[in-house]
Amino acid sequence: MNLKLDISKAYDRVEWSFLRKVMDKLGFPSAFIDLIMLCVSSVSYSFVLSGSQFGSITPQRGLHQGDPLSSYLFLLCTESLCSLFRAAADRGTISRVAVCRGAPSISHLLFADDTMVFCPATLSTVPVVRIVLDTYKLASGQEINLHKSSAVFSRNTPWDTRLVLGIRLENKHEGWQEKSLSQAGKTVLIQAVVQAIPSYAMSCFKLPKSLLQEFQALAANFFWHDEDRRRIHWLAWDQMCSSKLEGGLGFRNLEAFNLALLAKQLWRLLTRPESLVYQVLKAKNFPHSHLFDATLGSRPSYTWRSIFTAMNLFCSGCRWRIGTGHRLIFGKIHGYPVHYLSELSHLGH
Repeated sequence: MNLKLDISKAYDRVEWSFLRKVMDKLGFPSAFIDLIMLCVSSVSYSFVLSGSQFGSITPQRGLHQGDPLSSYLFLLCTESLCSLFRAAADRGTISRVAVCRGAPSISHLLFADDTMVFCPATLSTVPVVRIVLDTYKLASGQEINLHKSSAVFSRNTPWDTRLVLGIRLENKHEGWQEKSLSQAGKTVLIQAVVQAIPSYAMSCFKLPKSLLQEFQALAANFFWHDEDRRRIHWLAWDQMCSSKLEGGLGFRNLEAFNLALLAKQLWRLLTRPESLVYQVLKAKNFPHSHLFDATLGSRPSYTWRSIFTAMNLFCSGCRWRIGTGHRLIFGKIHGYPVHYLSELSHLGH
């Protein structure tokens, strides 16, 4: 079971006393902690009514969103939540999950104010997760928004178990009005909103071509829609995706953009072998070889299948930079034996 937890008003609820204790526990010097707390506690807010500023409110908790320092301080606070989950896993009350034998065991992942918890879908595990979250809430002031939290179950989980766990998933669809927008305004809206919505999913998964075509059809219909005239598409979408210098509008080709984002994931895997995602994917898909030698495999996950689709694009733009020669493979013609350059060093120059 995968629990996706959303923290309600994450930055606004951080208790200053908790932040001070966390920094002290992590070993920060007292003088440094005093300077940080001075920056945090010297904030004041005012109201603007009809263009005039009124009043002054001094908060007693919370971090100012938009301040570069606040993001790092919030990460320090969430480290205590990680410690609670690690302690529960070490005690055996929460079982860690591994995708395969030899892969790192994972109990939780954190991204900004979102928390993902991985645990068995049993009635004995969920109360332990709730105790961990309640403990974190009492200490830090953070509160889980149950209306925005969701659960994803394995297909092997019985349906009655899902109902007893009692976590709902709500899908919200938000529309936008286009009646009063010019084509210039529609262009900005398509570039900034419509084509940006699927970007996060496309950076991790290869979306079906039919779905990408639906996105493009939605954007095209929105752009050419007119209340007083017939909806005629005067220009092909492929040409509209060209740059403005080439007569287009600079819209994204979503299929090419999807592959580019997946190729970027390959670059991250190549340059960050110490990352958790690299260790998990390597243990599952290429445990005894290099990333460039990896294959799709017999039963690949959707994540690996998606990333692997960008392998040809990624390799076509890669070049080896000669170093010690321990990782570079040398070969002239297809069918000839391949050797590492370090093995050929005895041949001299």
